[in-house]
Amino acid sequence: MKRKLYIILLIMLTFITTKAIMYLHPDNDNGFNTEKYFKPSNFLAVIKNEVVGEGEVFHEIDNETLNEFLEFYSNKSAENLEIFEKEEIRYILESMGKYNTDKLKKLLKISREKREERIYKLLGENLFDEQLMILDEMVR
Repeated sequence: MKRKLYIILLIMLTFITTKAIMYLHPDNDNGFNTEKYFKPSNFLAVIKNEVVGEGEVFHEIDNETLNEFLEFYSNKSAENLEIFEKEEIRYILESMGKYNTDKLKKLLKISREKREERIYKLLGENLFDEQLMILDEMVR
């Protein structure tokens, strides 16, 4: 009797596991798509929509830093670029994170001879090749 019960439980467990795998398979539309994933009750959606506190500073590349970076990286002015290109460059630089964004801002303030190698090293360590290629294509 126990053996039959174990076999039935094993079959049920196999069925449930198979059903769960099929449900979450990427080819099915009922998996974790954006509609299900970002429901308001979802923990990540709450975090995503959270407002930055008053004392906190959100890391961002301001217009002055963006202009300095473009001058350094391509000897061009930000006025020569379309707004969507500037925003793409800003997004790429912000994707490095707060620490590296702050480091880039500090490096852009020092003299050109001292900063060139350090800025290229910072970009190489913190950006993917695809992002570096996009930067090159947009500003050079």
